[in-house]
Amino acid sequence: MSFQPPTEPIRWRMHVRAARERVFQALSTDAGRASFWAESAVERDSVIHFVFPGQLTWSANVLESRAPEHYSVRYYGGSITTFDLADDSAGGTELVLTDAGVPDQDRAEVIAGWVSVLMALKAAVEFGVDLRGHDAQRHWGRVTLRTEPRRSGMRPSYRRGAIPARIPLDLRRASRLASPASPSPPSLPRSNSEAEKERETLEQETSPVKRSLLAKGIQPVARSLVSRTGRWHAIRHEAPPS
Repeated sequence: MSFQPPTEPIRWRMHVRAARERVFQALSTDAGRASFWAESAVERDSVIHFVFPGQLTWSANVLESRAPEHYSVRYYGGSITTFDLADDSAGGTELVLTDAGVPDQDRAEVIAGWVSVLMALKAAVEFGVDLRGHDAQRHWGRVTLRTEPRRSGMRPSYRRGAIPARIPLDLRRASRLASPASPSPPSLPRSNSEAEKERETLEQETSPVKRSLLAKGIQPVARSLVSRTGRWHAIRHEAPPS
């Protein structure tokens, strides 16, 4: 079975840790919809007037409202969106969303868009948290790269939809990642006495088990770090000469 078959309605299933009366209230009231779905969603005469970021609007007819188990509206492009709510017998709600009649050219975007709406619904109902950014410059209908000054430097952001999808990127960090790594400075030559002194220090700091291995000519895998002239060098334990 393929994911979201193109010949069938879009379908999402989600569990909400709240009574279905609470979930139904979020779907069917002006304040509830404004808490997760749109900037405002006022219902007049069975028509919901949605207002999204960027002043995008849509008037959705309420097709059926049967508390607390079923809610259906005519949404974007004339599709029919239905929310079915079932009690999970533990105080929670099994929510099933279906969206039928979505135009083929909009299907991929609508599939992703409903994920944003459902996650925002879950956060609002379970935790009273609003996941949206409420930024008029970032909305689902536009994909534009803009750069604006921020305290952390120049940051581009992608504008993606009624549920803002923000993808911040620090240009200074990106430039550092994109630039070729500077070559490491060559290690300073060391005299034999310095190398021998470091080796003696390592042997003194080595555990008894490792010292016994060294005495038997066995080379342990562990490495130690020794600071010299402000730099750290990985020094491998070596077996003493036979």
